[in-house]
Amino acid sequence: MIVHLSDLSWLDSCKGLTALFLFWMVWWKWSERKIIWFERWVWAILLPLQLTVGGFVYHYQVQKYSNSEGGDASALLLNASKLHELSKSSPEDYWSLIVNGKPYSQLGETTTIGMKIWSKTNHYGFPNEKQLMVRLTSCLLWLSGKSYTLVFFTYAFIAWMGLYLLSSLLRHTMPRASFLVFWLALLASPSVLVWTSLPSKEGLLLLSTAIFLWGIYLLQHNNWMAILYLFVAIILMFEFRVFLFLCAIPAFFFTLFTRFFSRLSAKTSFVLSLVLPIVLICLLQIWAWQYQPSVIRSDFESQEAYERENGQSYARQVQQPGVNILEKLKFKRLDLEVEAKQKHAATQIDLPKIDGSVYGLIQGMPVFIWNGVVGTNWFKLNYRYWIWGFERGLFALALLFLCFRFINSEQPEPILATLLLWAICIGCFLGMLMPVLGNISRYYAVVHLPVILFYLGSRYSGKAVEKRCPTSFH
Repeated sequence: MIVHLSDLSWLDSCKGLTALFLFWMVWWKWSERKIIWFERWVWAILLPLQLTVGGFVYHYQVQKYSNSEGGDASALLLNASKLHELSKSSPEDYWSLIVNGKPYSQLGETTTIGMKIWSKTNHYGFPNEKQLMVRLTSCLLWLSGKSYTLVFFTYAFIAWMGLYLLSSLLRHTMPRASFLVFWLALLASPSVLVWTSLPSKEGLLLLSTAIFLWGIYLLQHNNWMAILYLFVAIILMFEFRVFLFLCAIPAFFFTLFTRFFSRLSAKTSFVLSLVLPIVLICLLQIWAWQYQPSVIRSDFESQEAYERENGQSYARQVQQPGVNILEKLKFKRLDLEVEAKQKHAATQIDLPKIDGSVYGLIQGMPVFIWNGVVGTNWFKLNYRYWIWGFERGLFALALLFLCFRFINSEQPEPILATLLLWAICIGCFLGMLMPVLGNISRYYAVVHLPVILFYLGSRYSGKAVEKRCPTSFH
């Protein structure tokens, strides 16, 4: 049964209010003499604002998608609740599913069959992030005594931590930037506040983005604590949204070039960081073509929708074994297109076909980049989606400005180059695979705020990099 906020008990609500009160006490004590009083108040108000926005968005999704499971956040709570009920009837099955994702008995297997987002056959060997989210949320329900308000509070607090770390990074990299710069950037990024306020992966990914950028910054300032931060960020990105990790590889190359090859200029390192991963992918693809046995696919490709059952793809049955990247991209796109049609996505768009060839990929790349970075046809859609069109347009202008700043600067800021590499790669990847503009905006939210943040900081701070290395996040 879908979890409705109006059905929550008074005890559940009291748990959430108690957690918010404790947060205020700890925050007020910790922030004393670290930041000005006005900023302390604003940060104290931000968390209840996130909870309010999250509640409204959750209620809207439940009403709009009442014929299914009420949207992603509602489906997550519903499936986590089913798993939590198993802790009472079969603790062995519950902890076996929580620890390793495998049932202990037939009862556990029956429970997982009834959870729609537990199984995912089209993840192509990467971690099943939806199953991991169900297990994590079920653990939160178990720890909180099945309190949904505490689950909302926990995810909102994780996103709040990510926002605070980004704000502290701005203070260290652009010390002359105004305090208002961060809040202007947040107002210009409504998707960040909307999606990270819900029980979802976005809050965890926002935190991993902040930790990743902090790790890059510390590494560029010879602070070896960066290894810990980068390790945590990589684990979070790899487990919860693997393409963020894959798109961060050029940023890692750039950091290594600037750290260990000081004779290379920042611009040369930037170009090499883009070219080297492409060369490695091409070599890997050539190896896949030359040494992997071919598979006859004509019988499968002649079937409509590639033999789907219950919305799950059997594309893996017709892939070449191993690392044929172009084939994986081809079938992943087909998975996403069929899923968008099944869910009647309101912002679905047509993309150039990926046919598994290098020529087809290169031919469609301009459209992929445009859709990924800017987004198209926003104003041909319902007026309710125009706000995302304005947001994406502002993001594209900010990214373009930062690119010109990087090109025209004699000594470009390393953290700026790292962010540009990451944002551009994410845009290309999403534009190539994702046929729904709304999902592109949602997945881009975690990198949207840092780009807007550094754009505004660059405009209002003058010199951008502080030479000292930070010792704390304040």
